[in-house]
Amino acid sequence: MKKRYLWPQSPFFRLAALGLVIALAFGCSALKTEEAKHIKETREWQTLKNGYEAFEQKDYEKAAHIFNALYQRGKAGRMGRRALYGLACSRLIMAADAQQYNDALALWDQWAGPMAKNLDVEDPRMLTPLLVRLKASFRKKAHIEKKDDKIQALNEKMEAMREKIDRLTHQLKELEAIDQKIEQKKKAISSPQ
Repeated sequence: MKKRYLWPQSPFFRLAALGLVIALAFGCSALKTEEAKHIKETREWQTLKNGYEAFEQKDYEKAAHIFNALYQRGKAGRMGRRALYGLACSRLIMAADAQQYNDALALWDQWAGPMAKNLDVEDPRMLTPLLVRLKASFRKKAHIEKKDDKIQALNEKMEAMREKIDRLTHQLKELEAIDQKIEQKKKAISSPQ
C-alpha cells in the first residue's frame, strides 16, 4: 500500500506552498503597513484640522502648539509643510515685539523658501515683502514704546517735584506765619503801653 500524503511530494508543490506562505505573510504585513499608514495619516489630518479650528477660533496659542507638535513629528512631507505654514501664521499673528516677529518671519521664510515657482497656483512668497514691511512697523512701535516709557518716567519725576514744591511751599508759609507771630510779639514787647 502506497502512503498518501496530504501534500504532494513533488518539489514544485513544496515551492508553491512555501511561496504561498511567504506571500501571505508579506502580503498581510503590507496590508497592515498600508492600514497603519492610513491610520497615521488620519490622525495627522485630525490633528491638523484641530490646529485650523483653534486658529479659526482665534486661539492662536493653542493653534501654534498643535502645529508645532505636528511639525516636530514629521518635518518632511506635505503634512510637515502644512504644519509649518500653520505655525508660521500663528506666530506672525501672536508676535508682540520685534524679536517674536523676526522669529515668526524666519518660520515663514523656512516654509515659503523651498516652494517651486509655479504660475499655475498662488505664490505665497508674494506676501513676503508685506511681512518685511510689517517688521519695520514693529521696530517703529518699539521705538515709540521706548519714547512713551521715557515720557512716563519724566511725568512721574515732574509729579514728584510738584509734590515736593507743594510741601516746601506749605512749610514756607508755616515759617512765614511763625515769623509774623514773632515779629508781632517783638513789636508788642518793644512798644510801651
